[in-house]
Amino acid sequence: MDRITNSTRGVAQLGLEVLSRISGLLKGRINVLVGSPYGEDCQKPFAYLSIEDTNARNPKTIKSNASITQPRDPTAYGYNLYLLRGRSIHSSSIKTKESNRTPSLLEVHNSNIKGADELNLLADSKSNTSVSSWTKTEVNKYRKGDGKYNGVIRILTNPLFLQACYLEIKSKPGNMTKGTNKDTLEGIKLKWFENTASYLLSGRFNFAPGRGVMIPKPGKKELIPLSIANPRDKIVHKALAVLLEAIWEPTFSKNSYGFRGKISLHQALYQLYRNGSNYQWVIQGDISNCLTSIPHGIIDKILRTKIKCSKTLQLVRKSLNAGYVDPTCGQQVTTEIGTPQGSVLSPLLSNIVLNELDVYMESVKDKFLVGNKRANNKYYDVLSSIIQQLIIKGADASEIRAVRGLRRKVASTVFDDPNFKRIMYLRYANDFVILIAGSSDDAHKIRNWVSDTLDNKCGLKLNKEKTLITATKDGFNFLGAYCVRPSSVRAGLFKRRVGIPGKYRMRMRIMIPVKDVLRKLVVNKFARMDDKQLPVARARRDLTNFEHEEIITFYNHRISGLLNFYDFACNLNSLRKIIMFLYLSCALTLALKYKLRTKRQAFRKFGRSLTDPETGVALILPKSLKVKHNFKYSGSKDVDSILNISWFNKLTKSSLHKSCVICSSTESVEMHHVRKVKDVR
Repeated sequence: MDRITNSTRGVAQLGLEVLSRISGLLKGRINVLVGSPYGEDCQKPFAYLSIEDTNARNPKTIKSNASITQPRDPTAYGYNLYLLRGRSIHSSSIKTKESNRTPSLLEVHNSNIKGADELNLLADSKSNTSVSSWTKTEVNKYRKGDGKYNGVIRILTNPLFLQACYLEIKSKPGNMTKGTNKDTLEGIKLKWFENTASYLLSGRFNFAPGRGVMIPKPGKKELIPLSIANPRDKIVHKALAVLLEAIWEPTFSKNSYGFRGKISLHQALYQLYRNGSNYQWVIQGDISNCLTSIPHGIIDKILRTKIKCSKTLQLVRKSLNAGYVDPTCGQQVTTEIGTPQGSVLSPLLSNIVLNELDVYMESVKDKFLVGNKRANNKYYDVLSSIIQQLIIKGADASEIRAVRGLRRKVASTVFDDPNFKRIMYLRYANDFVILIAGSSDDAHKIRNWVSDTLDNKCGLKLNKEKTLITATKDGFNFLGAYCVRPSSVRAGLFKRRVGIPGKYRMRMRIMIPVKDVLRKLVVNKFARMDDKQLPVARARRDLTNFEHEEIITFYNHRISGLLNFYDFACNLNSLRKIIMFLYLSCALTLALKYKLRTKRQAFRKFGRSLTDPETGVALILPKSLKVKHNFKYSGSKDVDSILNISWFNKLTKSSLHKSCVICSSTESVEMHHVRKVKDVR
């Protein structure tokens, strides 16, 4: 078989990884010889017909270390350059003549499965069909009369389903990081999906132990192990997650908002904004080491309530028991508790387990339904009666207006009515709050009930020292926001078209916790603490190797992300202070990059918006921060994700189903993932 010389290997690799277009006439050193690094995956180039005549021309071959310096005949390559004009070099769609061969597992499997046409669309990166939506439809075919699912392993063992899951995760930055073995998504072949499907079906698939990395707990010095799984194992993790989500999503509580696709944390905050001011007390739930403490036996027990497929249950157990390699001693660590930190399965499994708490809280909510409405405030009724008498007597308008002014300062109902009780429960992942319209004793009683339920049904411990019970008027933190109930007396008026103005109820104030966000800026190196323990902006030295445009884009992502997240805040103008820190940090970073002494010189050189002179890209500075109370219904990331987001990753289109760019073969094609030099420094 003809191969490519080592001296010209770089050009071929460049063609595989970088070039997106190819001209009609190639010059240079793409040579064919023995000793190619591509092994048996590249077949001998086929001889294509000349564009101008019908005479076939064979590709040129040379000896090792030789080269051709003159322009080569375009028709001598193993692919038709004329047909490749205007196409990505990664996505050649040239079809080759294939010899008689036996059908692959992929073809055999798809010929016997319903919905194979739809699944083929999932493996196409151009398709708008999501793998989750397809799975939700497909999984219903395996639901039995008792409501349980059997045989769902057949979904997991479809190679096209695995490919669709691969497309979902292929652009994630962590998937270019090696686990305990050397396998990454680099060089993945269609054959791998077929083999993996076969191993899954026979029960021979095993997860490799993750690579353990010790990371600090958020806001603490305590270290916890993060398991970095083999990137190819993550494809199976994703497949399992999609399947389990399709089964459990319809049964999840409406009060659960974390890691549920289109449901966002803004929706949880919106519920507080709408209804939070009706409650006097709040329990701020804190579960001790939730993800690392869930017993595997509890997970298996809960999964069995809906899944009868033994192979699927076995696969989940294998993923939990894979463990990780301790970085300090190099030994494999396996436990009977906890979900692997960093796995896509981890948040879903915790949601499935904590759904037991959600179901229990629904029953408590029904039990706590006392009274139809709050009792009327007698003083308010007395003032209303006086106003009516004054109107009947024809009293002076100023006198009536004065009494109405007094009544306006009084609540119409008794806020702490002991005969009226309600609770409101919201959970986002392992963070939850329980708002209580009742007494402090009721709050302590409910906290004890929750503790017992977590212990008995979920195998988890409620940290009672950190699970605070506070008055809603004193405020509490939840999901990156500060929530406080305003006084019921502080009600405003709205005008009616007819009659006297009406009084509206004050909603709960959802605010930006400015001090907490500034603290996060310090943690993420946008600011530092000075001698007086006050935050000051600082340069990001790790960005100085990037282009001016990329630095501006980096900061724009943070600014726009914060603006988008805190669009609901009633103190939105406070965000101006946080944006100013990012603004000055950007100026200091550019000053460091261009060896300018101060940020003032950076402003003089690039203007107020620090505009890139070559591209015109400028820093985003909001003109207005008017309060809008705008709660998003999808895609809301928390503040930590916004400040830590890896944004340099480019969206890529998969070429897994295309032909080889060297020999045009469609057999055993490898998929290569490109990393820029700056990404691997």
